[in-house]
Amino acid sequence: MNKRGLFITMEGGEGVGKSTNLTFLKNYLIDNGVDVVTTREPGGTQLGEQIRELLLQVRQQKMCAITELLLIFAARAQHILEFIEPNLAAGKWVYATGLRTRHTHTSVGAGVLSGTRLGNWKS
Repeated sequence: MNKRGLFITMEGGEGVGKSTNLTFLKNYLIDNGVDVVTTREPGGTQLGEQIRELLLQVRQQKMCAITELLLIFAARAQHILEFIEPNLAAGKWVYATGLRTRHTHTSVGAGVLSGTRLGNWKS
């Protein structure tokens, strides 16, 4: 039975060196015998990459913060199902960087920073 892998995220704003550090850490882990795969969010799957492109498009109409957050969560759900969970189950370390928001701890913060309070959502 394989030991379950670890999930690592890299936080930081645009241009602070996430990609540089990703390369450094990935090489360090590989050199020390760790089976590691890298990914990004949103992205990491065919659907996730399509959502990423939609989020990055320059458009005339501003996207609603709730729409943006839900698109990011949709890409994340697919990413977890298709890429992250299978690799963790196989014992690999998954190292992820992202666009603007990352995983749960920053996703909620993104909603708060953009003025969207999760408690204000109506069903």
